Amino acid sequence: MNRLFLRHIKQQGFSLAELMVAMVIGLVASLVIQQMFSVFSAQSRTTTSGADAQENGLVASQMIERDIRSAGYGLTNSALLNCTTTYTYRSDIDAPIPNFSLRGFSITDGGAGPDELTFQYGTSIRAGVDSTISDTMPQSSSELKVSNTNGFSDGDLMMVVQGTKCTLMQITQVQAASFHLQHNPGGSGLTYNPTVPFQTTNAWPAYDAGASLFNLGSITSRQYKILNNSLQLSEDSGVTFNDLVRDIVTIQAQYGITATAVSSDHAVTKWVNATVDPTTGTNWAAPSATDFQRIKAIRFAVVARSNLRESTQVTSTSLTLWPQVTSGQTTSGLTYAVADADRYYRYKVYQTVVPMRNVIWGSN
Repeated sequence: MNRLFLRHIKQQGFSLAELMVAMVIGLVASLVIQQMFSVFSAQSRTTTSGADAQENGLVASQMIERDIRSAGYGLTNSALLNCTTTYTYRSDIDAPIPNFSLRGFSITDGGAGPDELTFQYGTSIRAGVDSTISDTMPQSSSELKVSNTNGFSDGDLMMVVQGTKCTLMQITQVQAASFHLQHNPGGSGLTYNPTVPFQTTNAWPAYDAGASLFNLGSITSRQYKILNNSLQLSEDSGVTFNDLVRDIVTIQAQYGITATAVSSDHAVTKWVNATVDPTTGTNWAAPSATDFQRIKAIRFAVVARSNLRESTQVTSTSLTLWPQVTSGQTTSGLTYAVADADRYYRYKVYQTVVPMRNVIWGSN
């Protein structure tokens, strides 16, 4: 009898009340765990998106800084800077090279929007060292007789300069024994030598003995702009742009200028936008050759934005790109205005000052 009673007790299990208490405890524990997971998950997303913004901003600023340091290599000789009429050609478009400039770098002021940055530089080890034409070159000639051919190679780009007119040509054959440089049109691949009819139609000039000849090697052209919150890059003189770094909302840049264009004057006394200076009237959007040589530095700011929209506003109404300076260098501060709808995102600002070493090292 006792054995049956004990067996019956063992088979009773949990009562309904006990099960309900256990379920309530389990639900409360699950709710607490879920809340903790939600909090930590939100923090993780915020941290990850913030890290992405930092990485994007760092990559963008480093790429621009690299091009600023290279800008103008082989192009800062005063003879090249004095060119006002430049003749160029590119066979893939059968037209002059778009947006070609011998200035090496330029800022296009975007007003309230992002600025655009353009950089060009050569690759020749003889950059900035000229040869001369030793015999008059007719307009349709495909051969240059020069004082020396040292450092010139087949395929190099060269700039012929006389006064304010300059012509870009591509070497197709170096004839060292006779001191001749061939620049024949046609051939396979991209070429920079037009046909005679193109030269005639576009009034390409002839050059007299004594004209300077600069070996540029090859020319790299890189243009940066912001479109749809993305940093875009063109490597074909602005013909096509491709996404480079996502979630970059603006680029702002200024020139650091010296008081004079003297080669030994390297002290930046003022920061100016690439517009008309209201104080002096100087047009820094299209500076003269003399004013261009006063540009000894560029400072720029890149603003990156996280791709996570927070539940509350986490950013102030403006971001400081560079502070107001009231002593020493004459400058003005700059801020980036953040619209109310965009204050739910986090931002990272990268600001850098880069010396224009090729202008500093260039001859006057």
